[in-house]
Amino acid sequence: MSHEAFWPYYSMFMPGVKSILMSASGPEQSILRGKAIECAGLIGESVDSQLFAVDATEIMQIILTIMVCA
Repeated sequence: MSHEAFWPYYSMFMPGVKSILMSASGPEQSILRGKAIECAGLIGESVDSQLFAVDATEIMQIILTIMVCA
């Protein structure tokens, strides 16, 4: 399964994705934010839900903050 193959790399990718979501705040960076959200979802699908749960909650909070500020 893909989650077994990707699991060792999860901790290397997810902090970068969350960093992009938190720092790409300008309107000119909306495509980058959208791609980072898509990437986070794909990474979340490829690993165990328990591993992704904490990051998923944090990512949802970031997305809600972005939506309120937009």
